Formats: sequence, C-alpha cells, structure tokens
Amino acid sequence: MHNCLLTLATIVCAYGDSHNVETDSIRHDVLNEVEIVAEPKEVETLHQQPLSSTAIGSEQIANNHISNIKSINALAPGLYIPDYGSKMTNAIYIRGIGSRINSPAVGLYVDDVPYLDKSAFDFNLFDAEHIDVIRGPQGTLYGRNTMGGVIKIQTRSPFLYQGTDVRMGYATGNHRRHIALTHSRKASETFAFTIGGYYDGNNGFFTNSYTGQKIDHGEDGGIKWKGVWRPNIHWDVKFNMSYDRSIEGTYPYFYTGTVNGTEPFKESVGQITTNRDSHYRRQLANASIHTQYNKDAWTFTSVTSTQHLRDCMQMDQDFIAADIYTLTQRQEMGAFNQEFSLKSTKSSNWRWITGINFSAQDLFTESPVTFYSDGIHWLEDIINSAMPATMGANITFKGENIAMPSVFDAPVINAAVFHQSTIKLGTHFGLIAGIRLDYEHNRLDYNSNTTLQYDFAIQKPRPITLTNQETSSSLVGKIQHNYFKCLPKLALRYNVNPNYSFFASSARGMRSGGYNIQMISDLLRADIINRMRNPSAELPNVDQAITYKPETSWNAELGGHLSPVAGLDITFACYYIRTSNQQIAKFAPSGLGRMMANAGISRSLGSECQIRYNTNLSTTSKIQLATAYGYTNAKFIDYDDGTRNYIDNWIPFVPLHTVNGEVAYVHLLKKGRVQSLTFGINGRGLGQLYWTEDNTKTQPFYVLLDSHVGVDFGKITTTLWGRNVTASKYQAFYFESAGRGFEQRGTPAQFGMDIHIRF
Repeated sequence: MHNCLLTLATIVCAYGDSHNVETDSIRHDVLNEVEIVAEPKEVETLHQQPLSSTAIGSEQIANNHISNIKSINALAPGLYIPDYGSKMTNAIYIRGIGSRINSPAVGLYVDDVPYLDKSAFDFNLFDAEHIDVIRGPQGTLYGRNTMGGVIKIQTRSPFLYQGTDVRMGYATGNHRRHIALTHSRKASETFAFTIGGYYDGNNGFFTNSYTGQKIDHGEDGGIKWKGVWRPNIHWDVKFNMSYDRSIEGTYPYFYTGTVNGTEPFKESVGQITTNRDSHYRRQLANASIHTQYNKDAWTFTSVTSTQHLRDCMQMDQDFIAADIYTLTQRQEMGAFNQEFSLKSTKSSNWRWITGINFSAQDLFTESPVTFYSDGIHWLEDIINSAMPATMGANITFKGENIAMPSVFDAPVINAAVFHQSTIKLGTHFGLIAGIRLDYEHNRLDYNSNTTLQYDFAIQKPRPITLTNQETSSSLVGKIQHNYFKCLPKLALRYNVNPNYSFFASSARGMRSGGYNIQMISDLLRADIINRMRNPSAELPNVDQAITYKPETSWNAELGGHLSPVAGLDITFACYYIRTSNQQIAKFAPSGLGRMMANAGISRSLGSECQIRYNTNLSTTSKIQLATAYGYTNAKFIDYDDGTRNYIDNWIPFVPLHTVNGEVAYVHLLKKGRVQSLTFGINGRGLGQLYWTEDNTKTQPFYVLLDSHVGVDFGKITTTLWGRNVTASKYQAFYFESAGRGFEQRGTPAQFGMDIHIRF
C-alpha cells in the first residue's frame, strides 16, 4: 500500500493541476486527495510519522470556500479558530492550547517560512494549494510558540501548473465581492514563476445603532510573486514576495448588560452603540528565499525570511454610547528569521535532521489612551470618593479630554539548535528521539506619561478653592528577561504492516513570556490618582505588574493510522497535556486594556478521530467522504487569582466537542458543453465552550451547515454556495470589561456565487 501511495503521488506531481488533464479529471481529482507533499524538516511524510495531522487538499479548500485561516475552523479534530474582532485578533486553539493575545500558541508556516507574529496570521489564501494541521507540541523541530501544534500552508508551484486563473464572486449578507488573478509561467526548463493579486471587500453584517451604519465592513487587497529556480538536479531555490493592505471597520460587539448590580445603560442592551470610530488598518510585507541542495545521502536547506507589519487599531474601548475612553494602538514590527538544516535522505535504519535557527523581532508600539467627558467624570468620582466625607472635597479636571500617551519598544531575540533522529528497530518498530535547546531574550523599553490640570475645593473646616492645579506622572524604564528551555521529544512507532501503524509519543512545548503593555496606562492612571492624594508616593513596580512568564506543557499521546482498503484512511489519537504557568487573557479589573496572567497549572485530555474515504463509483462519478471528531476536556487544576479559586473549572475558549462532516459527489459528463457537476454538503459543530474563568457564561453546542453546487464547463467553473444555510444563531465571542458584558454574534446565513476562469 505504501508503494502504491508513492506511485500515486508521483502521478499527481506529474499531472499537477494542468488544464491539459481534462480527459482524466475524475482520476486526477481523486489522486489529488492523497498527494504527498515534500517535508523539508521531516525525514518522512506526515502520514508516516508518529503524530496526529490533518491534510486539507485543493479540492477541500475549494469545497469549503476557504479564503483565510479562520475558514479552516473545526476541519481538523480539536481545532478551534473563532472569527471575531479584526485581522489583528487571531486566536487559534488546538487540544485546548491557544492564545487570544500576544504570542501565539500554534505556529504558522507558509511555504516553509514561519510567521512570527499573530497579527500577521489572517491574510487571503487565494493561491493556497495544500494545508496541513499538525496537532500536539512541535517545539523540537519548530521551536517556541508551537506548543499546540503547527499549521502549514503550501501555495501552488509554477512548475506543476502554468496558465492564467481568474476567480471572482459575490455573496449576500455583507455584499462581499472578490476577485483574484494569478498567472503562472515556465520561462525555461530551469525557472518558473507565479504572479498574482486580489481584492476583497464587504459592506459588513452588523449595524451600529448609534450611527446607523455597518460597523464591520472591510476591504483588503494584495499582490504576490513566487519564483522557483532549478538550475540542475541538486539545487532548488524558491523566492517569495508579497504585500497586503487591509482596512476594516471592526469590533461589532453587542452590549449584553451589566454583570452585577443595576443596569445603567438600559437603552444600549442588545445593541452595538459605540459612539466613537473603531477600525483596524494593516500593511503586511513578506520576502523569503528558500534554498535546498540535494545530494545522494543528504539535503541541506537554508530558509531566510523577513516580515514587516505596520498597523493601527482605533478602539472605542468602553463599547457603549457613553463617552468614556478610547485606545489607539499603532504598531510597527520587523522580523528576521534564518534557519540552516541538514538531513539524511538515504533510506537506512537511521535517518536524522539537525539544524540551527536564529530570529530577531522588534515591535514598536504607540498606544495612547484618551478619556472623554464620561471618563473624566468617572476619574473624578474615583478620587472624590476616596476623600474623607467630612471634608466635602471636590476635584474637577480641566479640558475636554485627558490623554495618557505611551510608547514601547519590545525587541525579542531567539536562538536554537535542534536534532531529531528516526531509528528503525527491526521489521516493525521505529523510534524517534529529538531535542531542541532554545534561548530567548526579550526586552521592553517603556515611556508613559501624563499631566492633569484641575481645580480643587473643600468645604470643611473652612471653604478653600485652588484653581489651575497640576499633577503629573511618568513611568519610564526598561525590563528584560532571558529564558532557556529544553524541548525534547520521544516517540515509538509500531508498523503491523504497510496499512496499519500505531504510535506513542511524549513531547514538551513552550510559549513565550512577555509584557502586558496595555496595563501601563492602567498603572499610570492609578499612580497619578495616588499622587493627587500623596505627592511623595512611590512609583509602582512596573516589572512585577506587567510581566508574565513563559508557558510550558508536556504532551503524552497514543494513536494510529489505518488504511484497511484503498481510498479509506483513518487516524485516531488520545492525549493528555499538562500545562504549567497557563497563560490566560483577560481584561484588567479597571477595564482599561487586556492583560495576560499566569494561571497556575491546567490539564487537557481528550480523543480525536478522522476518517477520509475517496472512491470512484463508476467511470463517470466519484464520491468523497470526510468526518472528524475531537473531544477536549480542559480544566484548571491549580489556579487562584487572589480573589477566587478556579480549581476544576473549564478553561475558557476551548470547545468540548468539535465535529466536521463532508460529502462531495462529482459526476463527469462526456457529452455536451458541461464537463462535470459537483454537489457537496458540509456540517461543522462546536461546543460547549465557556467564555469566562468562573464558567458562568457559556456557548452551547451548535452546528453550521454549508453547501455547494458546481458546474464545470471546461475553461469556466461556476459554483453556487451557502454558509450557515440554516441560519444558526451563536456567540462567536463573549467578554466582560469594567463589569459589563459584550458579545459578537456569529455571522448569519450567506449565499454566494463564484466563477473560476482558466486560460
């Protein structure tokens, strides 16, 4: 069976997606589902390795209308990628391991190039050909911030496909319109390239009741160039360059009411009522060179990449019509990554890969917080309420707003050396052992200051009024930390025969520590209020207040791969993960910004199974079946935040169940202008999940049903599709800030038409 798969993969690579293969379209499409993609870091294909992975091929990408990374939500067991907020918000959870803010817990690679910052994860996948979702810690080969797993995206190779593609479409609901054009050309026997671009725009789903306008509209576009140079059988050099620009009016958060006490904003409950502009703007540029030199017994690989991100987030951070305060966050990020690796390629009892990695990332952030009329009154009430009641004291701030500017520079340097060996032990057993030594240095230079002008009056013991008073506060300093981690991996594989294999593995993962820069404005506010009471008060301990530690985990896993008959593939696993210094994203008690807190120890245990079956029903028809199920039981086993103990509570943002089921039928017509018809239906289920650490707010299990019908005319394919066709209602996101609850509702039913033209 293994030799058969290799033969099929060779045939697929020979045919590619060329438009000249129309006479064997049924056979080609089936083969495309078992295409074996080269793995530059692994010495074996993912399907052969003792780990859990899900391959999403080109047909599944088309059938599920995958346009960005959030579109693959629940297609793999235990995978949860909620769609909320903006492109800056990319929360990815695998097996209960994930991150809402700051460093990612799941790694992202595009054409074997790492994306280091979560703010860059959400981009258009108009040229994606294959997606792999690898579950469980992958720190040995991929390093920090992959403790939940890795998502790997491969784009189309210009050596396998030449021609011009035009894809365009329109959808109801938010009036989405999009167009993408790619042109691939084989300029010579040694060089081929692809150039393309896209535009995507929508008017938004949700209306801001305060302004009467859609709040979640957006537009983005970009260009991309990919070149592949193969001067001889030894060298393979890939060049990638891309640029994307996004403009979004975001954060469609409905106010659900006060968490405790009397409701002061009854008119806003159940509505979006932000009174000040909220938007997100982003520019993202990438460039990389992937060089591979092949000899008979080994392969040397060098991956060099740079990334530049510049964005601006404007947020009405009280999320209601009250004019309290806003946050403006401008970021400029530059990242560089260099990796050298050497791996054996000769089939033997010992195969290995070893390498070194270096990365540097510098993030410069400006994040001023501005208080307006209602916020100023709130600050006045805080100060006045702290004064002795017998004094009759009253402070009145001067001016229409109070600005608290902050500037941060956060460089991170990472260096690592890694090795992994695959050893054959007799006929049936195999051992994989690996280790990575990882060093990280992170630093934060911060400068936050403000000056308040106010009038102060007291009534007792005698009336006194002081006008044009001034108080200032300044938090300026530097924090730095060094972390050294050892990330080992050990796995044992047992091959019963080429069709049945089982494995047991254990691996350690790590997620970087860092700094809660949004907390600086909260410290500044508290400090200046304190200084108005006591001018000689000591400055707060910024390091202690904003630093959070790295998160580490151990993953133990049992699983197997089964292929009992041709076209049928079954993968299953059960796992136990213990996480130390669990990082939990939450809003600060004051509501001024988000923060990351270390939440003691947690554990995640579960099981998962996926089944794929592709077969030809006849010479003119085929059917594809796929199903995936993941059960994730993730709880705190040691977490006390100082006010409450959360032991045995469910970890927020982790669905207990993830379910996916797909059916696609293709019928080939040998006569007439229509060449084939495609019918498909897909259902995804998620839940139950908890939004808060106290588990009082939940989202029950829900199902989203999608469908598509395609007609292939040869050079033109037309597809009619629907998403959430049953109009299921659910919460995509819920959070609490300053004692108030907010939700983002899931997108309603949407129907659209896509046209694919090939030249």
